[in-house]
Amino acid sequence: MAANLFSVSPVMVSQQTHHNGHEILYNFLLCNAAALQEEWSFTQDYQAPCQISPTSWKFRVTLKRAPSSLLVSGSVKLKRNDSINNAVKVFIVMRINHDEFREYFPFPTVNIKIEPGEEICVNICDIVPNPSYRYLLCQELSVMVSIYITKCHQHMKKRFRTTDTRSGMERMHFSKM
Repeated sequence: MAANLFSVSPVMVSQQTHHNGHEILYNFLLCNAAALQEEWSFTQDYQAPCQISPTSWKFRVTLKRAPSSLLVSGSVKLKRNDSINNAVKVFIVMRINHDEFREYFPFPTVNIKIEPGEEICVNICDIVPNPSYRYLLCQELSVMVSIYITKCHQHMKKRFRTTDTRSGMERMHFSKM
C-alpha cells in the first residue's frame, strides 16, 4: 500500500559563499510522483550571508499532477524581498534525473538581473517531458535546484589606488557610499 503513495524526502539545503556570490542548493527525492493527488510545495526564506549586499529571498518549488493523467507539472519561484537598492544577477538551474537514466531532463535555465521586490518564475509543463520515460514517474526521481546569486559583491565601496612616493608601495583607499 505504501509503495503506491507519493512521498518526498526531506529537502536538503546547502549554502556556499564564493568570491563573486552565493550559491544555494536544494536537493530532494520524489517517490512515485504519478500518485501525486494534491499540490505539493516547499517554501523557504533565505537571507544571503553577504556583508556587502545582504539580500533576502523567498524560494518556492511546487508540483501538481493533471487530473486523469500522468503529467506532473511544476514551478520554481524566487522572489527578492529586501530593499537594498542594487540589482543582483540570479542564475537558476533545475535538474530532475533517475539513477538508471544518466541524462537529466532539460529545463529552462534562468540567468537574469533582479531588483528588490521582483520575482522570477520558471514553469515546467511536464517534469518528464519524454513520453517514453513516463514510467519513471512511478519510481524515485532526484530533484536539484541550484540558485546562484552574483554581482552582489560588485557593490563594494568604491576604491582607488594611490602610490606612496617614499616606498613605491600601493595603498588602498575606500570611499563611503
